Amino acid sequence: MLQGYLTGQLSSALGAYQVEALRREFKSFTKNVEESMKIFKEKTEADIQKMQESNSSVVYTRWGKKTCPSNAEIVLSGYVGGSSHDHKGAAVDPLCLPRDPEWGIYSDVSDSLRAFVFGTEYETSTSPANLRTLHDHDVPCAVCLRRNRSVVKMFPARKSCYKGWKLEYHGYLIS
Repeated sequence: MLQGYLTGQLSSALGAYQVEALRREFKSFTKNVEESMKIFKEKTEADIQKMQESNSSVVYTRWGKKTCPSNAEIVLSGYVGGSSHDHKGAAVDPLCLPRDPEWGIYSDVSDSLRAFVFGTEYETSTSPANLRTLHDHDVPCAVCLRRNRSVVKMFPARKSCYKGWKLEYHGYLIS
């Protein structure tokens, strides 16, 4: 009968009463479907929001600092290490080495076939006065966890963020 109503092929013998009953039934059915879809959509959007909030954390290294900003959790505090300026091999990028390393099978023998990781020191003897006090000190670093963020990017030569970005930390870029 519903099929006949929907396609306009309903017999006039059914009468106005039956047509009106079918209209009410169809309207009720449509309302139930719309309410169910609205609830489904709200629940799905809430679930997506929860997933995005719980999975949107970033980790970044704060070079030259022992701690993280107050809005981030510290993963580790350590010292910067990497390749020596005159030694082939070893690390390509700087490393934030932990203060409490756990050594595996290791021999502290020096030979030409090994790559080495060296500690990093500030060389600031010819810098402005406020930086000279850092000369020959080890460079600290901190690995920081920031929850509810999705991207971290360091923009060199900027003291402020571009539109749409939020400042996490700032400082001097020293090479």
